[in-house]
Amino acid sequence: MNRLFLLSVFLVLFALSALPSSFNLIRKHSIVFDQSEEQVVYTAVDIFKSDLEKVSEQDVSSGKSQLIIGTIGKSKTVDSLIKNRHISVKDIKGKWEAFKIICLDDNRLVVAGSDSRGTAYGILELSRMMGVSPWEWWADVTPEKKSEVLVNKGVVTVQSPSVQYRGIFLNDEDWALVPWSSKNYEPVGLSGHIGPKTYSKIFELLLRLRANTLWPAMHEPTTPFYTVEGNKEAAQKYGIVIGTSHCEPMMRNNAGEWYKANIGRYNFKTNRDNIINYWAERLKYVSGTETFMTVGMRGVHDGRMEGIKTTEEYRDALHEVLDVQTDLLKKYINPDVKKIPQTIVLYKEVLNVYRSGLEVPDYVTLMWTDDNHGHIANLSNKEEQKRKGGSGIYYHISYWGSPHDYLWLCTTSPALINMQMRRAWDYNARKIWILNVGDIKPAEYDTELFMDMAWNINSIDNSNLSDHLRNWASREFGEKNADEIVSIMNEYYRLAAIRRPEHMGFNMVEIWGYPRGGLMPNSIPDFTEGEANQRIEDYDRIEKAVIKLSSSIPANRKDAFFQLVEYPVRAASQMNKKFLKTGQDALNAYNEIVKLTDYYNKKMSGGKWNYFMDMKPRDLPVFEPAIYTHKDDKLFKDDPVFKKVIDGSNFVSNNGEYTVYKGLGHSSNATMIDKGASLEYNFNVNKSAKYKLNIGFVPMQPANGGDLRVEVSFNGKVLGTFSIHEDPFTQNWRENILRNQAYVTLQMELENAKNNVLTVKALDDDIIIDHIKITSDI
Repeated sequence: MNRLFLLSVFLVLFALSALPSSFNLIRKHSIVFDQSEEQVVYTAVDIFKSDLEKVSEQDVSSGKSQLIIGTIGKSKTVDSLIKNRHISVKDIKGKWEAFKIICLDDNRLVVAGSDSRGTAYGILELSRMMGVSPWEWWADVTPEKKSEVLVNKGVVTVQSPSVQYRGIFLNDEDWALVPWSSKNYEPVGLSGHIGPKTYSKIFELLLRLRANTLWPAMHEPTTPFYTVEGNKEAAQKYGIVIGTSHCEPMMRNNAGEWYKANIGRYNFKTNRDNIINYWAERLKYVSGTETFMTVGMRGVHDGRMEGIKTTEEYRDALHEVLDVQTDLLKKYINPDVKKIPQTIVLYKEVLNVYRSGLEVPDYVTLMWTDDNHGHIANLSNKEEQKRKGGSGIYYHISYWGSPHDYLWLCTTSPALINMQMRRAWDYNARKIWILNVGDIKPAEYDTELFMDMAWNINSIDNSNLSDHLRNWASREFGEKNADEIVSIMNEYYRLAAIRRPEHMGFNMVEIWGYPRGGLMPNSIPDFTEGEANQRIEDYDRIEKAVIKLSSSIPANRKDAFFQLVEYPVRAASQMNKKFLKTGQDALNAYNEIVKLTDYYNKKMSGGKWNYFMDMKPRDLPVFEPAIYTHKDDKLFKDDPVFKKVIDGSNFVSNNGEYTVYKGLGHSSNATMIDKGASLEYNFNVNKSAKYKLNIGFVPMQPANGGDLRVEVSFNGKVLGTFSIHEDPFTQNWRENILRNQAYVTLQMELENAKNNVLTVKALDDDIIIDHIKITSDI
């Protein structure tokens, strides 16, 4: 018996020793890091300690276990572990912002970074492992309490970014960020003030999202970033690179600084010396800090360069400007100007100037932009892809301007973001990605998607995009609620792809001949009665679903649910009902938006976000109460007698390669055809008559200039070649953007019960068929 007992004990002990050693993140730790580390590492440690205390509900200042943190070459402890071969860092050494997390045993966990920001991202990866959302503060996603998060012995994760510089642009901040900061979160008695307390929270969010760059808020009412004491230092504390937008060269905020300087016109031809001195003054101030310089020159604020009449004049003037700026950068920033991160933003008219022969130094990054509505307007050709400065992307999910603003809700389809940014990556735009997020809220999910792609381009693609949304929903609101949230949000994005809530007034902005800066009045929605009723029904369904779901959300996440899911869905629904219903029903919808917004600002999160949600940015006509009576006249067009809609993915045969984008377009199944390939669609009708065929395409912009042409054949006969490309800011382009489709329209006689074959062939790249609509009024 004694021998058997001893044998049993031995076997148990052997089994226990055979189990993998694991480190429990949720306990007290001695956090070991070298005093020579950069400030951003200290900052990340403080953020992690705060997260750990929230998750564990205990003081975590010291303990038996060691959390060893260090940057290669800066940390004696980490360097010693490497030297003694306890850890290997060959897979991160020398890389940009890379980190490695290694569990040595149950009492030692190592976070090693290739550089200081890499170390910081590694530290905050531990917060992610504990379930802490990047939106912990910015969307009130209260961390869940836990007693154990085990990290098994061995390598846990090795990560490094796909895109070198990743960040956001705070833009059109007049209606949310500025009033919230200056009146609520950081009141100092100055209108338009955004100071270091606010920017520190923004910088923390960027670190949590694994971003590293900010273009600060820059509108006229906003106090310029560098004129507020403490802002520059806050950026350094959080390791954030500061850049500036397309109209702010040399780190200057022209909209807020130029005219206050009282030194004449912003005209390089007539006021050259004052402009040079103005630039030099700022370069002296930022010398020694981490920046990404914007070079070139536009007007003071989002306009053409002053005093220039032709594209050729513009090009020649920019050559002079670039030469001057190069000399200034050499003098005040770094004599080796090639080592200074620089970009020229090829936005609006500057793209045409570049195409006219503008010579940009090879080390300067070409920053391509979208058309302000999510369709990237140009990308690097094969020669441009060889440039040492590479290229980048400036992309909008919020916008003020033609054909109409969308500053209120964030409704850009994740499928569009995913497709466009993957396309940019494939064209080698990998140096810098900047996302125009407006005021940050309510663009939380789209922002995280964009940053996750920038961090790891291979983690998200067309095949698993829906998993990203589901994982986000599960993390924020629990596994049991994730599928329902995904279903609601997918429908929310689909309905907005047909028409954004802000575009429901069926009007435009910046149209000459109208008062208040060219604001057209609202007009009757261009829907048939059946389309309008279906749209009301679809919105009503997801609004009821989100209200019902809110009751199952845990109390500590209800505020997060309201701001991330419930408010956008319900507000979009009521905006549509306001325009698609009449009389008192329309007024009730308007009043419901008022109530929802009032709750967001004054009651949600105890008033934390008061002044942040404005339901009428710029006081545009679309936000006014819309009460249609129409006792005699019909509000909507009559429905066609016959209607058939075929999704782009419902083809019967293909010749060549294609890609179906789940979630893209009106159909949520828009299908891209490779150049030279074709798709074939079959259908029949129930009566011989005259029919209209609308072939709807995603309103893309060609990657390298040129055209977007398709060849259309019907029943074996080629009907012709059609272009679906429209230059930005033309009338046809405006209409395409507002309805999110470009059309090819055909009229023809069709026979009853005959099998009709429609073939669409791509003659250029970037052809994406959304759906085909066949209608008849007979």
